[in-house]
Amino acid sequence: MFRNPGRITAAMLAGAVSLGAMSVAQAQDAQNDDWVDLESWDEESVYKGWSADEMLDEDVYGANGDEIGEVEDFMIGSDGKIARVVVEGGGFLDIGDSHVAIPYDRMKRNRSDSFTAPLTEEELEDGRVGMFETVDDMPAKPQNWRVSNLIGDSMLLENRVGYGLVDDVIFGNDGAIKSVIVRPSYGYGYGLGPRAVPYANTFDPYQPYYSTPYTLAELEETERFNYGRLDEDNWEGEAFGEE
Repeated sequence: MFRNPGRITAAMLAGAVSLGAMSVAQAQDAQNDDWVDLESWDEESVYKGWSADEMLDEDVYGANGDEIGEVEDFMIGSDGKIARVVVEGGGFLDIGDSHVAIPYDRMKRNRSDSFTAPLTEEELEDGRVGMFETVDDMPAKPQNWRVSNLIGDSMLLENRVGYGLVDDVIFGNDGAIKSVIVRPSYGYGYGLGPRAVPYANTFDPYQPYYSTPYTLAELEETERFNYGRLDEDNWEGEAFGEE
């Protein structure tokens, strides 16, 4: 029996489209599995964290107490934790405005709102830590990105409508991102202040937005994020950089 090759092709294409749609849906479901339900989320735990925005520009000191430079950015690894702290030179290193990427496990935050990295000048200069001319020279890919890639992005609701801009990122003591702080746009409660939103390790730095599965109604039930409480509470636990 003769078969119309056009129909066969059409059927094959239809099947391929269907499989493609299923793959997209499955990928979205997999991403949604990583998200925390807002009703069961322990929002109070965010106040035990550390603000990325507040830590940027803090001084970093070396093994002998000499200043290395200032915190410029945080590089996030595939596990959603800080992999390296990007420091802009300007202290005892003769590197001008170059940047060094110091491993997170070598850093400790002090109560004086500064960091200590027990590294010698030789360790910093001989290539044992990454050195770059500018922050933009550092690698950025879906599972190796900088916090500055996320701060300032638009946060999307479940219906793909922009809710507001990412204002800050909150880290836990282990360096894992605990939450994203979003400031609602006009029309979504701008005057009501920022909101803390759970973080799922699905952010793509090549996209100009941070997509979430939450609805406007769900976010309206959350409390205004209180930065004052963050400042008061975060010294009650272990120091940032210690597990």
